[in-house]
Amino acid sequence: MRVLTILPRCFAVALGLGLAACAGSQPKKLRLHAGEIKEVTLRAPADTSRRLLATSENPEVVDVSRKQAVAEGPPPPGVASGPQTYLLKGVTAGTVRVVFSEKSPGEEGQGRVRRTYRVEVVNE
Repeated sequence: MRVLTILPRCFAVALGLGLAACAGSQPKKLRLHAGEIKEVTLRAPADTSRRLLATSENPEVVDVSRKQAVAEGPPPPGVASGPQTYLLKGVTAGTVRVVFSEKSPGEEGQGRVRRTYRVEVVNE
């Protein structure tokens, strides 16, 4: 009988933890005008064998490219290269997801998602 009284409490705690975890993974919202460029900076992966990637689910709405930094030479082995800046350019009106993830060379799939943006591009 005691199991029946504990079970609802465990379910409530698990549900609360699950909702809290989901709340942290909500995409950030960003609004751009067509032709506008917004910079997004993320720190490089601590593991230097992994790469940071950015992808737009529809490049016809939002084009994503990496901003080239002034080269001072490669970082020492085993040291992260510092912050990496990406340019998000609004191309045409619409709403898309832009996903920043890190993955190892040759790794299949999207990799480990670091940040997601829901980008709305408006004509004004």
